[in-house]
Amino acid sequence: MRPGSSINARDKSGHTLAIDQMVKILEGPNKGIVAPIRHYDNHYIFLWHKQFVQSNGIFVEQSRNVIIMGSEFVKKN
Repeated sequence: MRPGSSINARDKSGHTLAIDQMVKILEGPNKGIVAPIRHYDNHYIFLWHKQFVQSNGIFVEQSRNVIIMGSEFVKKN
């Protein structure tokens, strides 16, 4: 996948997600972490954060469990 290409997943607000987009986790044990999307599979997104040393920084979240950073400025049609 090339950076910036949209994926077939939506965040909690219904916005379309894209590779290399910064998202914030809203619920669960990783709540509050801000990380870029590196890969996706169905409704799961693979994020990168330096805190996850055992897996070279990669961890998995459900797409409905995140929100795009800066989405408060996106206008809904």
